[in-house]
Amino acid sequence: MDGGRATDRQRMRNGWCGPPRVRRTSVAHPSSVRRAAAARTADMDDLHHLSPLALAAMASATDALVKGVCENSTNPTTELAWLGLHEEAARLGKLSQDAASAFILARHGSDADTSALETKVAELWASEQRLMFGSWSPSVAAPPSQALLEEVITTVRPAVASFQEASAGTDVLAVVDAAASVFAAAEALRQKYLNGAVEANPHWPGARVGVAAKQVAQASRIHKEVLLSLYGLRTGAVDLQNAIDEFEAAHNQLKDGGGEIAAIIPERQDLLIQWQQVDAAWVAMREEARTVNTEEVSNLAAAVGSLSAELLAAVPLYSIEDVRDPAAFPWPTAIYSGLGASLVLSFCIIVYCQWVRERQVKDKDKTGAGYPAGARHDIVEEV
Repeated sequence: MDGGRATDRQRMRNGWCGPPRVRRTSVAHPSSVRRAAAARTADMDDLHHLSPLALAAMASATDALVKGVCENSTNPTTELAWLGLHEEAARLGKLSQDAASAFILARHGSDADTSALETKVAELWASEQRLMFGSWSPSVAAPPSQALLEEVITTVRPAVASFQEASAGTDVLAVVDAAASVFAAAEALRQKYLNGAVEANPHWPGARVGVAAKQVAQASRIHKEVLLSLYGLRTGAVDLQNAIDEFEAAHNQLKDGGGEIAAIIPERQDLLIQWQQVDAAWVAMREEARTVNTEEVSNLAAAVGSLSAELLAAVPLYSIEDVRDPAAFPWPTAIYSGLGASLVLSFCIIVYCQWVRERQVKDKDKTGAGYPAGARHDIVEEV
């Protein structure tokens, strides 16, 4: 019970009829009330302005769930989805070699900077996560089937985990072996995604796209092998030479054709020009690889970066289907060739007819020589 009210009742019982004691309460100052009201109004205005942003964010999240990383297993995977998966698997292979190079430089380079290594290891892990769960940006679909998901879980994920563990130590060869395991797993997965894209569109030039995409990782592999030889971590240069030979063979194949890959046709001048850009960057990198020393490793890294940029620019061009121009058919050459063939054939026919005629004359002469001229005449007359 309130103490103030009890005291008033006691006073009334004692006969005192004075005014009851008024209980004092604190009253907010009008200015404070106005400030509070203004603050609440400002907060409401902020919420009002944020409402469209919140709605847009929710709409974007909905699109991501419906159109992005989620795939309806009842519908076939689109060609674009296969290409995104193929590109991500190729990126993982390249990152494995880049991370190994970063480890070598961090442990044996003059700067001994581990920030680049930490960045590459983080990128390697992020790529593995995209292959496992999909991604909205960059656009990577989730594994289209349970078998492909298990492929990522059983091969890619353990290889990346092993590399992360090895990169925390100091054993260079352990890191190199772990990077090779990641590269092998990424290549196997990339080939499966490439096959899926070809099945989705049989006319798509998947063979040359696969070779072009692998070239990006091959450039990083050469960089790693150069660093291993430079710091005396690899005895001999067999692995480096093999990597260079493989790159050059594929580089020439992409221009001149061979196997399942067609040569660059005259109508694809855009592709030919880009191939020449790649060739120039490759010549520069190869020269750096042969002459690099421990004081100029940054020049080699710059050359590798330039080559990788040109190779990445070439991959979308190789992905475009070739279309021959009907107007470019060499009609004059075909016509003149036909006329020449006709003349040669006519000459051969004339020579043959002349030979037959001479042969018939000789046969008649031989037949007449076997009988006396008069006797033969008599026989003819009797008949």
